[in-house]
Amino acid sequence: MDLLELAFYLSVLSYVTGLLLKALPLPFLLVKKIGRSLVSDGLFSAILVFSYRVLLELIDYIGGLLGSNWAIYTAWILDKIQALLILLVLLKTIGFALSKAGFSFLAGGFLSQLTSLVSTSLTTLIISTYVSTMLYAGAPVLIALGLVLHSVPFRLTRSVGATLIAIVIVFSIGIPLMPAFINTLGSLVGYAVITHGDVCTGEIKIIDDAGRGLGYAIIEGYVNGELQYRYVVSGNGTLYVDSLYGLPCVDHEVVVNIADLYYTASVARGESRNWDLALIATNTLSIAPNRFVLFTSSYNLVSYSSNNKWLNITMSSQGTNLTLYTERGDSVEVYVDGLIVEPITTNQVEWYGVNLTTRTYTLNEGEHVVNIRVDWRGSSSPQPDPYPYSMNVLGVDLMKPETLIFIVTYSFFELTIMPMAYIVILFTISLSLARLLGGVSTSIARLVMV
Repeated sequence: MDLLELAFYLSVLSYVTGLLLKALPLPFLLVKKIGRSLVSDGLFSAILVFSYRVLLELIDYIGGLLGSNWAIYTAWILDKIQALLILLVLLKTIGFALSKAGFSFLAGGFLSQLTSLVSTSLTTLIISTYVSTMLYAGAPVLIALGLVLHSVPFRLTRSVGATLIAIVIVFSIGIPLMPAFINTLGSLVGYAVITHGDVCTGEIKIIDDAGRGLGYAIIEGYVNGELQYRYVVSGNGTLYVDSLYGLPCVDHEVVVNIADLYYTASVARGESRNWDLALIATNTLSIAPNRFVLFTSSYNLVSYSSNNKWLNITMSSQGTNLTLYTERGDSVEVYVDGLIVEPITTNQVEWYGVNLTTRTYTLNEGEHVVNIRVDWRGSSSPQPDPYPYSMNVLGVDLMKPETLIFIVTYSFFELTIMPMAYIVILFTISLSLARLLGGVSTSIARLVMV
């Protein structure tokens, strides 16, 4: 028996028990009142059970209206976790160097406080990732369990069931909106205020010819030939820039560097203070982070499929070279028209600490079926010198101690205080919804029974 069947039978039990109490020839108003309450609870619980599919679809529908996107949320939170890990390693390294230099009091006092703030922020994000993943993956089961608890006769667990259903619904819709909440609030208290609105935020995507994310990448922005910012695009090809780092609020030139390739584009700012850019790395097809194919000339893509290790394409061209980029140590197999082929050249590329191998193959004129298999185990992020736009605007030296203090404290505010405040807001909304579902108040139940 699954959970929905159990919930339905419990609601029927509540209904039948209520009818029985109402039918008893006993002159006690309390018994009659309990019977009416059980009948009402049973019917309302049964209606909720039959609305199970509606509840699940309601999550997707409302989430779509509000712009809730789990893929964007996951990429954002992983990017923040990576940044905090780098900051934590930096603080640990500085503390170790100070201890060796005889300044243990600084490492044990001043730096330990900063390290504690970063560790707290990191723990908050990891817990948020775990809870959000559990809600996203387990929403059908959790809602069904909530319906079972909601249907238990005599309201023994009705409040718990209604609260569980409400939390799953509200958090499934609201958690992916956390980056938008933090970026909006952060823009009010971050560098945008200090610079009188000169700092914008944004989302930048690097995509291949098929529209898939192409990462890792290094992106730089220039105004009148002067470097304004430098950021690393994540492995899924997406970069989220909040007010802590910032983007210029003016038209500027963008240079995208992927391995030994460079792409340039002119971007124009719209009316919004939030950039939304999609930059195409032409003549490329992505396989995995730091694994992609480059065609040396234009081609016609007939069909395309990829499953993170295999790239299967049907294409035609007037003759072109195909260069496969992989990390050093990857196992590679390339088939052209069903036959395995060997590269005509193989080269090594070192790209900001990432070791890549390029293999070039020749494709004759005509239509070809190309199947590429890359067996990979992990990916490395390039490590260029950071150059946030906000630091550039304020003329702040990244190596100064006060800059490090500001970054750590702002990160704690952005990634601990604001997420906790947002979760409190979602929890408050959940409690209100739980009341409507019958956990505290029977408002909806009375409405349904009228």
